[in-house]
Amino acid sequence: MEVANAYVQVGSGKVGNACIRDYDKKYKDQENLLKATETLNRLIQQDSNITKHLKERCDDNKVLFKDLKQNILNETYNECTGSLKNLKDNTKQVINFSEQRRIISNNLIVLAKNLLNNLETKNVLSSYRDYISSFNRRLKGRLDANVWNRAYSAVNKKVETEMANYSGSERDDVSNLKNELDNVHLTLEEYELLILIKYRSICEFHRNRYQTRTEARKKLEDSSFPKDMEVFKNVLDKLFKALDLLDA
Repeated sequence: MEVANAYVQVGSGKVGNACIRDYDKKYKDQENLLKATETLNRLIQQDSNITKHLKERCDDNKVLFKDLKQNILNETYNECTGSLKNLKDNTKQVINFSEQRRIISNNLIVLAKNLLNNLETKNVLSSYRDYISSFNRRLKGRLDANVWNRAYSAVNKKVETEMANYSGSERDDVSNLKNELDNVHLTLEEYELLILIKYRSICEFHRNRYQTRTEARKKLEDSSFPKDMEVFKNVLDKLFKALDLLDA
């Protein structure tokens, strides 16, 4: 009885309150992480949709500009008025989609950084940084050396400084990089996430023993990632598939 009474007293005193506070904090942290990841996944889906619409509008612009040019050559000036209006309206949509994509891209990096600050996230992802380096080496071989250096520097700068967008002088090189990423079914935003993982690993991760790609891939497949980290598991899975395509 005395032991029971002592347990009740401790549980209802400072120690008990501290335990409750710790539990509440842990629960709130997990809840916040889950919300952040849900937002991250939603932004990735939005980015994919906007990228699709943006490409469609850009393709439309090429057709509309070609029609306008032909009308000018044919001196069908009444048709030119309609062509100009269509081109103007479509260009507004291109600008609108580009701005939405810029905002989403910036938010993706900020949210991903918040998730990577979580210790559990760091420990799970630390095994895969070497394969990001391996992917970069293969990707580098697909591009002109100067283009690669400028594009890679631009991506790292954007990730590290949370820049909203690439500068005008960087866009051509980044566009060339994006074309190579398209060939292995990775988006530029997904590549930025991989660079973010690599960047954080250099700063904070503890180095593990080297694994073969097969071992690491098997480990990834067998791993039960927390729900708030599924976005990273998905992009790492795409990394291994991209490596396979580059080695084919």
